[in-house]
Amino acid sequence: FIRDNRLAENRVVTAAGELDLGSITCPVMNAVGTADHLVPLESNRPVLGLLPDLDDLQFAAGHVGLIVGGKAHRVSIPGMLDWIAEHSDRS
Repeated sequence: FIRDNRLAENRVVTAAGELDLGSITCPVMNAVGTADHLVPLESNRPVLGLLPDLDDLQFAAGHVGLIVGGKAHRVSIPGMLDWIAEHSDRS
């Protein structure tokens, strides 16, 4: 999946068959760390044009720091939780 660049090229195959990412109708969060050296920001950019309702949340963090550590608990995790709350059906 990763080696063949399937996500960036919209060639996603599931058990139900091929999936066109443009057909996904729910909101999607794309949370990225701007200092990520394992998944650099530039390598994540192609996904932006593939999903119709994608919100790009960028945090000043590395790959692990996005989720682990004091800054994650003060900044990125609350930011992601806010996004989830804003996009959740509370009925």
